[in-house]
Amino acid sequence: KEITERYGLSPESVDELALNYCQNGQIRQGLSLLYRATLVALVNQGLVIKASDTEGDCVSLLKNGQLQLADENIAFFQQLTHYWQGLAYGHQLPPLQQVELLCRNWRALWQAGVQHD
Repeated sequence: KEITERYGLSPESVDELALNYCQNGQIRQGLSLLYRATLVALVNQGLVIKASDTEGDCVSLLKNGQLQLADENIAFFQQLTHYWQGLAYGHQLPPLQQVELLCRNWRALWQAGVQHD
């Protein structure tokens, strides 16, 4: 089964749906969608994630060069992970402008990875 189907994602609309969630006060849903879609792209590009890996472990894998990614992709994932962890575990809302920027930049950085065959 295609990984995007398994996670209920449509690569064409990830960024738009996440932005819509955030602009309607559903930042947790928006960040969750962006985070899951980005993980799908990373796995499709060859990142090996163990079931026991945490969000921080995933960032470390990228920073340690498990995949050859552009610096902007790594920076995006670090920032997304930081905001996701703060919201999911610390109940801290990230700045809406920053979340909107992540949504707007997602497609250019990650959509091709999600559409991997």
